[in-house]
Amino acid sequence: MIKNVNSVLLVTGLAAAFAACGGPRQEIRNDSGLVDVSGLETKLAAMGQPQVFDLNGDLRPDVKVYYRTEPAPTAPGGQITYPFVKELDLNFDGKTDCWKFYINGVLEKELYDLDGDPTAIEVRNSFVMNQISQKEISIDRDEFPEIVKRYQNGQLVLILRDTNNDNGYDRRETYVNGRQAGVEIDPEQIKGWK
Repeated sequence: MIKNVNSVLLVTGLAAAFAACGGPRQEIRNDSGLVDVSGLETKLAAMGQPQVFDLNGDLRPDVKVYYRTEPAPTAPGGQITYPFVKELDLNFDGKTDCWKFYINGVLEKELYDLDGDPTAIEVRNSFVMNQISQKEISIDRDEFPEIVKRYQNGQLVLILRDTNNDNGYDRRETYVNGRQAGVEIDPEQIKGWK
């Protein structure tokens, strides 16, 4: 059953809550090695019916939340239910654009499909304790991210870039307190940045 959410406050609260969501310990990959979520729907269907939300009133689910129930570690015989996967339709076209994966209810990974083709994910965000730790961006939709951003305690500390699309990082930018502190260029990739 789709819940029609008309309250701007509730929609804003849901959007903020879903903005802090992540991915599986083993990413789903297709034969070419690309992250592929096209078969994820079948796997999630085995988990039961998700809770769904219609954020724009078109009677189609814009958010699906799958839950997992496990024994509560601190209460013998008790159970705890937490979100396991969230699927979001960010542009309201009826297709999932973002998957957020949780381990024990804590956000671990986000996958974004920006072009409507779920066989190649363009953005992957990794989290540690609900704070972003790494963002990988694939501009040409191959398995190699052309931009990698690394964070410590949620703050940007490093950006690696493949500026010539040869699957090696040739530009390294360091950041201190959110400000760029240095730039190194290594067109021959001698330094082997990873």
